[in-house]
Parts: sequence; structure tokens; C-alpha cells
Amino acid sequence: MPFRLFTQAVLRLAALGLVLVGLTANFTGYPLLDPDEGRNASIAWEMTERGDFVLPRLDGLPYADKPMLHFATAALSMRILGATEFAARLPSLAFTLATLVLIGVFADRRFGREERWVAVVATGATPLTLAFARTVIFDAALTFFVTVALVAFYEGTDRRTRPPAQAGLGWSVLAWAAIGLGILTKGPIALALPLMIAAPYAASRRPSWSRYTMLPPATTSGWWLTTTTAAPAPALRRSPSRMTAPFASSRLPVGSSASKRGGSFSTARQ
Repeated sequence: MPFRLFTQAVLRLAALGLVLVGLTANFTGYPLLDPDEGRNASIAWEMTERGDFVLPRLDGLPYADKPMLHFATAALSMRILGATEFAARLPSLAFTLATLVLIGVFADRRFGREERWVAVVATGATPLTLAFARTVIFDAALTFFVTVALVAFYEGTDRRTRPPAQAGLGWSVLAWAAIGLGILTKGPIALALPLMIAAPYAASRRPSWSRYTMLPPATTSGWWLTTTTAAPAPALRRSPSRMTAPFASSRLPVGSSASKRGGSFSTARQ
């Protein structure tokens, strides 16, 4: 191998190594931060204790501020690894690494090997990526599902501009599936973000917008209904007040257990 190529390979690996160090260094060297990390970890731990991975609860009361998917992944991590800071933060790190892999694969397919390294390192070194990867919040998972949706919409749109037109159907289904999981992670923002980018791009590539968006009704409607209604349904049956909880909690006096947004993870583990 020529010296120049060897040097480039070493620099790439060094840059990637620095990103991994930034994502994982001192990962558990500090306690969970209130209010967000403490609250979210406490909700996930209550899921683990109750064996209920559908209805998030805080201090025993239904917690309707966010959907259940991120809490469920953290609860599963705690069930396997125990109630530790590492287990609580692990899903965020895993989703971040999955996002970097996806970006690398997409850049390699579309632009080449050199661009793949640049895309992965640039994404992994951004401040928000480094922060979200080590925090018990929803954004790392949301970023992953939005990225999947954008990549799938891009691939589907590109294939629908070449015959056969149905070649991009599978990518479109994948995009909508990712949006559904994103909605279960952080709500409707997972629908808005991909479509704000994908819709103008698809319209510019092919004026016949309907060929891009109109999937078979059973596929689109079935997945949408499953992710937006079927998953919360058991929770609503167990706790009909779940839909009104955000409004009721806003009227509770400050200091009551139901109005606390923070949570002590160490208390939850006792």
C-alpha cells in the first residue's frame, strides 16, 4: 500500500476513533441529570417493575406528555442490565450509532467511500449528536427514525423516476413505517420533519405527485392506524383519564407528586 493511502486510512480511523471516544467517554461518570434524565429513567424503571411496556407512569400515575417507545426501550435495557445510569443511557447511544451507520451506508451508495467517512465523522462530531447520545431523552431515537424515513423517501423517489415505477414502493413503505415509529417516540414531529423535506424534493423530481405518495391503501392506512391507535389502546382501556392527564396535571398544586416533572432515579431503584 502506498504511503499516501496508508496515511489516509490512518487519519480516517483516527477521526472515527475520536468520534467514538466523544460519544462514550465518561458515559457513566456523572449521575442522571434532573429534570429530564431523572424523570425519564424513573418512568422507564416503573415500566420494568410493573411489566407494563405500553403505559408510561410517573409516581404511579399515567404520564401522557410523551409516547411510550423510548421509555419501553430504556425499560428493556434496565431489565437486562439492571437499574443503572449505563442501562438508562444505552438506548440513546445505540440509536446514535445506528444513525451513523445508516448515514455511512447511504453516503457510500450515493457518493463514494471518501464521502462516507466525511459524512459519518461530520455527523458524529456535531455537538447535538454528542449530547443526545449520552442523555436519557427522546431525540437520538427520533433522529434515527427521521433519518430512516428521509433515506427511504429519497431512494423511493429516485427509483420511481426510472422504470419500473413500482421499484420504489418498498422504500416508501419503509419510510412510512419509520415515521410511525417516530410518532411513537416523540409524537407528530416525526411526521412533520421528513415530509417537510421529502415532499418538495419528490415534487421537483416528478410532477405526478400522486405516484409518489399514493401507496396501496391497506399498507398506508394499516400501518398508520397500528402505530397511532393500536399501541395506545390498551393504555387507554387501563386508564381512561390518560387523554386528560396533561390538562389535569397543569392545575395541580406545585409540589404534588403528579405535577413533578423531575424524578429521582436513585429513589426509583429502591
